Amino acid sequence: MNFIDEVIIVCKYRGVVKKLIHDFKYKSVIGIGDIIAKLIYRSVNIPECDFLVPIPIHKNKKSKRGFNQSEEMIKSLSKLTNIPYKNLLIKQKNTKSQMSIRTKEERKINLKDSFTINYKLLEEIGVNEVGKTVMLVDDVLTTGSTLDECAKILKANGIKKVIGLALAQR
Repeated sequence: MNFIDEVIIVCKYRGVVKKLIHDFKYKSVIGIGDIIAKLIYRSVNIPECDFLVPIPIHKNKKSKRGFNQSEEMIKSLSKLTNIPYKNLLIKQKNTKSQMSIRTKEERKINLKDSFTINYKLLEEIGVNEVGKTVMLVDDVLTTGSTLDECAKILKANGIKKVIGLALAQR
C-alpha cells in the first residue's frame, strides 16, 4: 500500500465475524452496523483524526442493496467517538466485486479510476487550508487495494494523512 499511512485491523475474517459481515451486506440487516461499530470501538484505540470517511459503493449497488455498509458502520462509530463522518469519496465506476477477484494486481486494475472526490464537500470543510487527517473505514481488508485507491484520491486532493480501519482481514 503506497498511500495509506497506517492500517488498523480489528480481527480476522472468519467465524462469527464472517457471518456478521455476510448478513450485514447480503441479507440487509442494517442494525448490524451498530454492533460492528461497538465492536470496533471496544477493540481498538481510534487515533486522532478530523473525519471518518466511508468507502463508497456505486449508486447502482447502493440502490440494489439499499445502503452502504461502510457508511452504516461509520454513522454509529461517529456517535461513539464524537468524530464527524464525511462522504468525501464517490464511486463513479461500477466495478466487479473485489471479493470475486483473486490477485492483488487484478484488484488494482478493477479499481483504477473508479473513485473521485466529492469536490463540493471538500470545499465546505476547507481541506486545502489546513490539511486534514481522515480515517477510511471498510468492513473487510484483503489486499488493501480499495483502501489504497481511496487514499490516493484523498491525498491528491489535500488530505494530509490517511488511516485505514477495517473490521476484518482475510
